[in-house]
Amino acid sequence: MKVQIFQFFLLLLISITIGCSNSESSTEEVKGTDQPNEEQSENPGPDEQEPIEPEETVFFAKMSYESFRNGGLVSRVEYQFESNKLVGTQSFRPDGTLNNYKEYEYNESGLLKTRITYDSEGTAEFIESLDYVNGNLSSGRTIRNNRNVPDTLFVTYTYTNNIITAETVFSPPGEVVFYTEYDLDENGNIWRSDNGIVAEVTLENGMPIAKSVFRPDRIDEYEHVYLESPEPKGPLAYFRRSIFGNLNNQIIVWNGNLISYEDNVDLPLYILQVGDQLRVQYEFDSNDLPIRIEKTYNDFDRKTIWQIEYQD
Repeated sequence: MKVQIFQFFLLLLISITIGCSNSESSTEEVKGTDQPNEEQSENPGPDEQEPIEPEETVFFAKMSYESFRNGGLVSRVEYQFESNKLVGTQSFRPDGTLNNYKEYEYNESGLLKTRITYDSEGTAEFIESLDYVNGNLSSGRTIRNNRNVPDTLFVTYTYTNNIITAETVFSPPGEVVFYTEYDLDENGNIWRSDNGIVAEVTLENGMPIAKSVFRPDRIDEYEHVYLESPEPKGPLAYFRRSIFGNLNNQIIVWNGNLISYEDNVDLPLYILQVGDQLRVQYEFDSNDLPIRIEKTYNDFDRKTIWQIEYQD
């Protein structure tokens, strides 16, 4: 099967959606653990070393997205950067009042170490932390203070042969709440996930070209369509890599979800459509940098609109 590629004008109208949660949600938590990873293979993934970012000549000035459901505005999120590194976000309600804000802290290798979510009064609701071994996620922890009885989620990532397992434990009482197995191909890329529902992705040159989700009552199949030109460049091209590191990290950090290449990771081409699940339209400036991205999702009539500005 060959990748379906189309070349469009600067303003593109196509929508995309996937059968899993969207990592752009302003309320989604980084699920992690501080428990040690007991088993680390000699070759756990495609990028053991920390990623080397390209030399930066273009810098974010502003970035925001608005989320809509059934035609109504749900939230607006604004991003804060320091030299293209995401350091904070602010989430606003439809009436413009502050809902919450997040602060990001990175380790010496430039990978996300801690993210803290505060409510509008400045009280820490979620304290999330991630740990890495050789650039690969090894564990994480989420302290949830917004419950009547505060609790903690721990996740451990284990690498064995060509399988990554992610186990999330709820404490108290210490029960497993998410367990996912990820299978790697010969290049070390995730192509299959099983969290009770199996999802398989067909990869071609490291790019997803098709996806099958095996549900109890049906099989959902999606084909991927990409934009041939322009190719991704500028800070948005490696936005998620600058936070989580390698491609597998970008996928498994959302333990509990189905495998998703479509909307959670950095890809070498702009994705336009995934079956009837997701459609995307882009608008570019004169330098072929994306300045507006509209994503339409099949479930719950969801839509997000991203606005991006760059420094002169």
